[in-house]
Amino acid sequence: MNHSRFIVKAAGMSAALLITAGSAMADVEFIGVDPEAALSESNTVATVTGSVVCSTGESFTASAAVLQNVAGSFIAGSSQSTNQDAPSFRCTGESQAFSVNAEVVLPPGGSFQVGNASVILNVSAIGAQGTNSRSASSALRLK
Repeated sequence: MNHSRFIVKAAGMSAALLITAGSAMADVEFIGVDPEAALSESNTVATVTGSVVCSTGESFTASAAVLQNVAGSFIAGSSQSTNQDAPSFRCTGESQAFSVNAEVVLPPGGSFQVGNASVILNVSAIGAQGTNSRSASSALRLK
């Protein structure tokens, strides 16, 4: 009988620890993507900009995939956040701008064209209790 009470108490304490750890986990609260992205002179890089809100004291990274269909040809670019190069970057809890450069990866040697595209953005907040990610997709105008 005492063994059963110990198991019930241990299970209850474990659940309380999980609830506490879950509430302290990093959080991406908002992602906004600007509707236009600037192309490099060679049209091989699209600079995606926007804003993010994440929990105060955490850091964040962003990655993007830019997809475009031009005359039946599929063009894809991928990136990593320029903020990833600054490990001391901290979230303020307020809206913060980000910039992500998506470089063409498919087809090899390909280039984006001025016009409509789509973006899939992933933002990860990194905190003491772990990492939490949020994704957003949006129409994009390459210019």
